[in-house]
Amino acid sequence: ALVRRVGSLEAQNQEMKQQLQTQKLELQKAASAEKSVKESLDHVEAENLQLQANVTSLMFQQQANSLSHDSNAAELLQQRAKAQPAQAQSKAQPKEQAQAQTQ
Repeated sequence: ALVRRVGSLEAQNQEMKQQLQTQKLELQKAASAEKSVKESLDHVEAENLQLQANVTSLMFQQQANSLSHDSNAAELLQQRAKAQPAQAQSKAQPKEQAQAQTQ
């Protein structure tokens, strides 16, 4: 009876060792998967930061372009304002010359 009991305990022991080995393998797989997920997450976060930097850069570039456009429009308006008196004067001179010639 004692021999059977020892044999039964050895069988249980062997079964528990196999279960333990299986659990260790599952734990290793889980740890490996977790590491892989963390690396992927780090990569995605780095990519996200790069995209945020690109968006910020594009926003500043758009603001600079808008300011440049406003500046160019203001300069064009100034040039037109300066040119208008000269144009009015150049249009008036032929009329004045024509009137002077008819008199």
